[in-house]
Amino acid sequence: MPPVSVLRDMNGKLITTLEKTDISKLLATGWRPPEPIKVRSADDKWDLYGLMFKPKDMDPSKKYPIVNYVYPGPQSGGVGTRNFGPARGDHQALADLGFIVVVIDGACNPDRSKSFHDACYGNMGDNTLPDQVAGIKQLAAARPYMDVNKVGIWGHSGGGFATADAMFSFPEFYKVGISESGNHDNRNYEDDWGERYIGLETKGPSGKTNYEEQANQINAGNLKGKLLLAHGGMDDNVPPYNTYLVVDALQKPIRISTWWCSPMPKRIPVTVSNITLNIFDNGTIDGDSISVYYNNKLLVANRGLTEKAITVNLMLDEKSGPARNCTLCT
Repeated sequence: MPPVSVLRDMNGKLITTLEKTDISKLLATGWRPPEPIKVRSADDKWDLYGLMFKPKDMDPSKKYPIVNYVYPGPQSGGVGTRNFGPARGDHQALADLGFIVVVIDGACNPDRSKSFHDACYGNMGDNTLPDQVAGIKQLAAARPYMDVNKVGIWGHSGGGFATADAMFSFPEFYKVGISESGNHDNRNYEDDWGERYIGLETKGPSGKTNYEEQANQINAGNLKGKLLLAHGGMDDNVPPYNTYLVVDALQKPIRISTWWCSPMPKRIPVTVSNITLNIFDNGTIDGDSISVYYNNKLLVANRGLTEKAITVNLMLDEKSGPARNCTLCT
């Protein structure tokens, strides 16, 4: 509800209302708040809370696909502040495109009991996903307009990790995912993050470490739906090679036809007729240089990188077939 400031005496008795937020102009635009929701956790141990965003012109007699926004924490959750706000990211804008957007703070999110926050300690790979799936099924059972057979998921950073995990671990439930800047393998992320919530790396009975068993690339072969992976090449928080690991694993069972050339020695198939590479220094490493090989032919030899881009045009020979190898070596 909109903020209201009041004055009370020592016993809590209301003396006067000091100020009340006027949202009449906001309501005049057609704005309406999201629906607060409550579901049970997958293990039926906890009440979980969240928000549901519906299209402004929703017809309850129709079926709407579901979009699950996820941020597993554990340092924060997907719902965010419990204070009033006219907008929460792009959730309502997405809903107005014809979706039911669901945000649930699963077990392991903060600001509740210590036992609730510790629910996934040691297993970041949980990602609150069992609670997300269970919660959406409960909501759909009571709301016929929610199409539980058409569920997508998206998230950024830890939510990107959770999104790819959802597509690999619950492939029958989640049909589409957008994973942005995910820390898909916490051995390649900040140690103060992993060790805070997972603990030290230890080897288990399977011969794999606890970190390896939680890495997304080991389950990439389970993908059945459509997954978009996005990662900024200059990300200085979650290194982009977290996503490269998942891409590399996906090429083995599925074969990705189009991908970007990464700044490491790796052969990548491409299926387009022409490619232009613009290579420049991002300012993080001084004195770096690069060589570019195409079909084992040296095109650029040990050129120093500057802010001015090096442009390389690759003209593919259609008669020889579409697949080509491009290698960048730094």
